[in-house]
Amino acid sequence: MTAFDHAFFDKFKYTGPCHAHAACQRWANKANGCGSKCPKATYSWEATRNKEKKELEELAKQRERDRIEELEQIARQEERARKIELLKRKGEELESQKRKVARYEANVRKEHDELESHKRKVAEHEATVRKENEELEACKREFDKCDENVRKELMVLEVERKAIKEREEELKRMREELHQMK
Repeated sequence: MTAFDHAFFDKFKYTGPCHAHAACQRWANKANGCGSKCPKATYSWEATRNKEKKELEELAKQRERDRIEELEQIARQEERARKIELLKRKGEELESQKRKVARYEANVRKEHDELESHKRKVAEHEATVRKENEELEACKREFDKCDENVRKELMVLEVERKAIKEREEELKRMREELHQMK
């Protein structure tokens, strides 16, 4: 008898086709009992054993297929979980990148606003300088006008001074002449 036969008898407590509890169907006489030679046997226990052996083999194959399918399903679930974890990490990295970009954008916007403010201040300063330059030009024109008037007056004064000098010289000569006449 094979190991399978012993397992078969142990598992199913097989007593034979006649189901009698005679000594021929007990463990000591399995090889000789309950077979075609048994007067009470209606069929061979070997045929039953072979049939049940095939069923057990089919069950074992089915269990193996089920186990393989279960392992494949577990592997698919683990792969799916790994992909989900990877996607979560990528999502977190993207969120981190988004936050960095948002901070950078805020800094750029702040710098842009500061530059715009500086531009406005420069434009205001330029307007003030332009206004002051215009006032300065007006003052310069007025100064030039005053300067021209002063020059004219100086020329007039110079002419008058020369005239006064000539008159003084003439008076001096007249005095001398008067002095000589005396």
